[in-house]
Amino acid sequence: MGERIRNRQWAGKYLDLGTRPLSTEPYISKEHFERERERIFGRTWLNVGRVEDLPETGGYFARDIPAGRASVLIVRGPDRKIRGFHNVCSHRGTRMVRDDGRARRGTKILCPYHHWLYDGAGDLVNIPDEENFFDLDKTCHGLSPVHTDVRQGFIFVNLAADPPQTLADYLGEVMEPLDGCPFHEMKRNFTYRVEVNTNWKLLFDGQNEFYHLPILHRHIMGNDFVTNARGHHRWRDLRLYACHSFSAVDFPSYRTVTPLRIALASDLYETPEFRIPGMTGDMDQYTLFPNLTIEIVKLARTSVCVTYTVWPIEVGRTLWEVRFHFKEPASVRDHLRQQSFRRVSLDILQEDVFAAESVYAGLASRAKSHMILQDSEIILRHRQKVVEDFIGGP
Repeated sequence: MGERIRNRQWAGKYLDLGTRPLSTEPYISKEHFERERERIFGRTWLNVGRVEDLPETGGYFARDIPAGRASVLIVRGPDRKIRGFHNVCSHRGTRMVRDDGRARRGTKILCPYHHWLYDGAGDLVNIPDEENFFDLDKTCHGLSPVHTDVRQGFIFVNLAADPPQTLADYLGEVMEPLDGCPFHEMKRNFTYRVEVNTNWKLLFDGQNEFYHLPILHRHIMGNDFVTNARGHHRWRDLRLYACHSFSAVDFPSYRTVTPLRIALASDLYETPEFRIPGMTGDMDQYTLFPNLTIEIVKLARTSVCVTYTVWPIEVGRTLWEVRFHFKEPASVRDHLRQQSFRRVSLDILQEDVFAAESVYAGLASRAKSHMILQDSEIILRHRQKVVEDFIGGP
């Protein structure tokens, strides 16, 4: 079989990125990480969840943002509007709700320290022993709002007092192909949260290059993602935006029987007409800088959405949250297929964690000052340029 997709095509399309080795310093420098805290996680739009996480009026959840030195409350108010607030009581600054990955039900938010009470609009509605305070006006002491917006059901916040861009301007056209994706029907979720001893960018790197798939994941994937005759991966499509990226890959017509193949189901490739509206390949991946990757995978007669969210804690420590979004299964077979996909995916993720920690340990030794990238790793090169543009600006 001849080459279906030519070599070294992306560097020629994105000439401004060059082909030189990249410095390893941004992955291990504490000073660099501190600038990322302020200029990236303190100023850009961060994904904190989905609207389906709050199906009921008055529901809320907390999301810690360590890199922004903040914690936010996401609330569905009495008018069903999604709002964001700092997770800080107006009394003495207590962080009120713990980020444990689950939503709360109810119409009020109670500070556990002195029981100051807030409603779903963020207003302060009750203070114990209020008459013993001095000239206290409750209407002036509600929760502090955080800029919050929603795109295609994904909830974003911006910690800046005055964000330099609206969410619509920040995202641009990258998510337009997903306008027809039935995210609202994918209400069956499973979440995998793990603290990884690595730099946050290394987790993104692993998600945005498939060069490693037939090697690191060979026992799980075999040649399922091999797209040329020499046993390597090539993107079907790849697009780089101002901050974000899109990539697509097809599952080839030749393969061995692998755990991934079984999980995807034997009739997957007998239904080539099934793709959600807007899909380019059998698997499409949208990376929204700085903390979200959306992956759409075509399964037999259905699709799954997998979201990967990174939350930097320190230069070498990151919380990684992976969520599987399924439609409710229509049959026992669909249920088993979803469970199989989830189980195999967790095996893959464990190998990814091992790799990310191994790379960070190697880079931290400073034995190498640069890393060498090939053409299919161009998203890594783009991402490092985006980071440098942000932290080097005024």
